[in-house]
Order: sequence, then structure tokens, then C-alpha cells
Amino acid sequence: MTPEEIVEFSEALARIAASGGGPKALASHLARTARGGVLLEDSQWRHLASAGSAPIPSSARGVVESGAPGCVQRVTAGDLEVGWLSLFHSDGALHAQMLLRLAAAAIGVELARDGATLRERKRGFW
Repeated sequence: MTPEEIVEFSEALARIAASGGGPKALASHLARTARGGVLLEDSQWRHLASAGSAPIPSSARGVVESGAPGCVQRVTAGDLEVGWLSLFHSDGALHAQMLLRLAAAAIGVELARDGATLRERKRGFW
């Protein structure tokens, strides 16, 4: 993946977020660009969104805990961990990780805007 393609991907993420597309639209963009399946889960491994035509497991927890095939990135909003973004069966391992990190950052902003961080903060406090 060329630097120009990475910039184009990032600009598309910004356009999607600015137009109010939300986490599902951002996950769909990642799935199209990486040509794989994408799974977005909250910090408790609950399904939030999925996209792409590649087979997607019911949870990415196995990838994190046992090293099953796939790439997983934490989704954060500031210091809070608000979820997990996973990519399965993509074309290129090297560029897939870069795209995953960029998409996770954009989704973290969207989840924070939607109030997910407030719910996580309350759950952690009590």
C-alpha cells in the first residue's frame, strides 16, 4: 500500500465521520478497503457491528486470547478502552494492521461522541 493510498483511506474515514456515518460505516469502509471481514465489539466483547463478505467469527476474543487467525486492535477514547476492532481474511497483513489502527482511532472518536465512554466510566466506577 502506497503512502497516497493510506492518505486516501484516512481522508475517507474523516469524510464518513464528518457526514455522521458512525462506527458501522467506518467498519464498512475498512472491510471494503482491506477486502476482509470486520467485527466491532465493545469492551465486554459484545457485538456492535460487522461488515464485509469474508467469514467473521462470533467474537474476536479467541484471536486475542489464543492467537487464532485475524488482526485485532483495541478501540480507545482517551484513556478508556471502549472496544475491539478486528479484521479477518484480508489481502495483505502489513497494510491491514495500518488500516486497522487508523479505523480504530476514528471509531474511538465516534463511540466517545455517542456516549459510550460515559457508560464505560459508570460501569467501571460502580
